[in-house]
Amino acid sequence: MLFMLFKLQSNQCPLADSGIIILKDTIPVRKPMHDEMKVVAPECLQVLQENHYVSEEQSYCKSMVKKQQQQEELCRLPRHHPLIKEVHSDDEVYVDVELEQEEKEEWAKPLTQLWQCRPYNPQTEREYNRNMGQQAPYCSICLLFHTYHQSESNSDSSSMTLVNRPGGRQWSKPLIPEMCFNTQTSKTNDGVAGQLSNPHVAEDGTSRLVSCAQCCVRVHTSCYGVSGDEAELDDWLCARCEADAATEDCCLCSLRGGALQRANNDKWVHVLCAITVLEARFVNITERSPIDLSAIPLPRFRLKCAYCRKRMKREVKGCCVQCSHGRCSTAFHPTCAQAAGILMHPDDWPFIVYITCHRHRAPIMPERNKASMRELAVGQKVICKYKNGRYYHSDVVELTTATFYEVVFDDGSYSDNLFPEDIENRDCVRLGPPAEGAAVQVRWTDGLIYGAKFVASHSIPMYLVEFEDGSQISVKREDIYTLDENLPKRVKSRMSVASDMRFELFTQNDVKQNSKRQRVINSRYREDYIEPVIYRAIME
Repeated sequence: MLFMLFKLQSNQCPLADSGIIILKDTIPVRKPMHDEMKVVAPECLQVLQENHYVSEEQSYCKSMVKKQQQQEELCRLPRHHPLIKEVHSDDEVYVDVELEQEEKEEWAKPLTQLWQCRPYNPQTEREYNRNMGQQAPYCSICLLFHTYHQSESNSDSSSMTLVNRPGGRQWSKPLIPEMCFNTQTSKTNDGVAGQLSNPHVAEDGTSRLVSCAQCCVRVHTSCYGVSGDEAELDDWLCARCEADAATEDCCLCSLRGGALQRANNDKWVHVLCAITVLEARFVNITERSPIDLSAIPLPRFRLKCAYCRKRMKREVKGCCVQCSHGRCSTAFHPTCAQAAGILMHPDDWPFIVYITCHRHRAPIMPERNKASMRELAVGQKVICKYKNGRYYHSDVVELTTATFYEVVFDDGSYSDNLFPEDIENRDCVRLGPPAEGAAVQVRWTDGLIYGAKFVASHSIPMYLVEFEDGSQISVKREDIYTLDENLPKRVKSRMSVASDMRFELFTQNDVKQNSKRQRVINSRYREDYIEPVIYRAIME
């Protein structure tokens, strides 16, 4: 009995007296030294072994303390929760991939071996992460808004340019605004400054890119919440690899690869998925972990992904998000949607991410010929866009110039169309623009004040036009078309006459012949249809 007590005390962790309980089997085993170390003096060898063992115990206990602190911040999911019931047996028989049909869709071909229904293949996951890190946007989390950024920037890819700095380190501008990580922002506090600063974003809006030494996933330090010295980041490990949980998959989707953080009940989740699912919450916003999934409504787990349900050979797990257009019921996992090219872009609180499925995505409009956008003269007859979005014949009355300010917000996002009166801490109307790089406070459209740095002041030509009913507005050149210019179809469909001619339509004899037939809604999409009465009420 005395022998057993002595043995227990000799294997006890130094932190056991602090209230941290660690099982005996989980303590790192002391590794034997190599044969060549025998030439060292016995007393030196004993000191080296003891120091090595103590440092191993300290680092291990430190990681256990961090894990325990994270779990204390998260509530345990109930036993009946879908994420708990979805645990599959290790003896599950996988489908023979040789018997399956060849993948035909281009977006899904690189993901063939990454579906969670396939046997785990670390080499395939590393290769995928490495390839994603070598192409824009270079960060596995910024992939969320990459499709939208491409559609908006067109040929201008300056914001995705890699910046090389001493030591072979690379930086670039993140595509994820800080507001996307803070789902707890409230509009109830008027006049309160928005907390959207990030210590990992430099003054020029760039953030350092780091790659995991084990799984090769590449992220911005600002997107993943990486902190530490410059030298430490060269051998950096992501949270999953540091926890020796490389075989764990995201519990909210069906794909492997990408950057994951710890969630409830020792689950793991993609940071990309956590941003997209509104109810997921980053407990520590700066560190991007842990992620609380307890507030996700259960109906989300019953939605079926439009992309992976035909590729997964077992019941599809995880939770889905839906198209944000009207009452569209199209559902998909965030990672599936990103891979398939679904348009997702940052939105105002509380929605964070606005999602548009392929069916509701507007066609990309070709750019106007720059030669056709020549200068206009006073008195010239033009076709101009009015406040209601329709186009009317009008006259150019006056040529003016409008001043817009460009700023970079503390979260790395920017705006180039601010009015001088939007700056709160300076009377720019009377004193003029701030100095370049000066810290400013911007009153945004949501009523909150955000910190930013002033970049430049832009003077843009504006045209004062007068419509047939006598009303006048100031517009930019791109909203005006000359009479000899070929009008796009979208402009022709919105052409109208002024209000004093609104009864002209009823004097035409061919109204009945030219009127369109009433559209019949496809029964498949009937739930997306908004009745005209409701629509008119909304518009009013």
